[in-house]
Amino acid sequence: MALIAFLRFRKNNGDLFPTTTTNELKGVAIIAIVLAHIGYFLSTNTKFLFPYSIFAGAGVDLFLFLSGFGLAASALKKEISTIEFYKKRLKKILVPMWVTMVILLIADWLILGIKYPTNAIVKNFLGFFQTADLFNDINSPLWFITLIFAYYLLFPLVFNRRAPWISALILFFLGYYFVQAPHEKLQDILHLWKWHILAFPVGVAFADLLNTKLLNNTVAKSKKYFSRFAKTTFIARLLLASALLITGWYVAVDLRIGSGWWYEEKICVLVALLVLLAFMILPLRFTILEILGSCSYEIYLIHWPLLYRYDLFYKYLPAGLATILYFALFIGLGLLLQKGTELIAKKTRLGRA
Repeated sequence: MALIAFLRFRKNNGDLFPTTTTNELKGVAIIAIVLAHIGYFLSTNTKFLFPYSIFAGAGVDLFLFLSGFGLAASALKKEISTIEFYKKRLKKILVPMWVTMVILLIADWLILGIKYPTNAIVKNFLGFFQTADLFNDINSPLWFITLIFAYYLLFPLVFNRRAPWISALILFFLGYYFVQAPHEKLQDILHLWKWHILAFPVGVAFADLLNTKLLNNTVAKSKKYFSRFAKTTFIARLLLASALLITGWYVAVDLRIGSGWWYEEKICVLVALLVLLAFMILPLRFTILEILGSCSYEIYLIHWPLLYRYDLFYKYLPAGLATILYFALFIGLGLLLQKGTELIAKKTRLGRA
């Protein structure tokens, strides 16, 4: 109902991959991840939210794909130094994470009487998460931070503006061979990295594809023709996008868990790409997804501790209603955290980076 209530027609401006679409995809990704955590780890009944709860892998890959695409697309538009890149990009990851960690540590200590080992706190503040224990870590989904942090550190060192596709290959092979090697300090987290080493490089390669002159010329030539037939092709675009989404749905449902991490990763990336293509083709905009996507990172940071340690709704309300209320709460808190961290960044040296 929310999707229908906030539905709008998508304007055709010739942009194949506008910011509104990336935000919609981030919204899809965060919904998939939150529903998976609720359906498989918070609920004792794994049928609750199924099959919506099975898309977590594709959701994580969507985030990684969009991160790789965003970094590469930005680097192709404007070249900046490695130091400037780190100042600009890493603060977007670290400042919201630091704020969230401080709030959680204080709340857990004062309200729940939970104290965490000092060495774990220090490592987590540095972006290093060695485990993903949903029930004992400070914030277990933040294993993702270490992976994306590694990509952000590597990106300016390997990215080549003249041949981004080579950079994508380097990033892939570095990730592939890294997860194959034994790492004692990462043995409890490495299996999660294995499932998500393809998406970020594919995002970098996709940015290169959209930047090619051949593709841009094709889009420019077709724009004037497409605008004439926009109304007549509405149904065709809607049907094609629906077909892609349905295909992605069945591929995800048919995922053979236990077939090996490399097989599962390829399937998750395939599902993510099918969803991406569907939203690029769709003649409609889902504002509620754009809102979710605009604060998706903040929601990712806060959702699990609120669901598991500070449950407000599932104890007292029907599960369906509680899930809807949680998403409304996550949007409100996510936007509040976003504005708060932006204010902190402006008031400190980070704001001048």
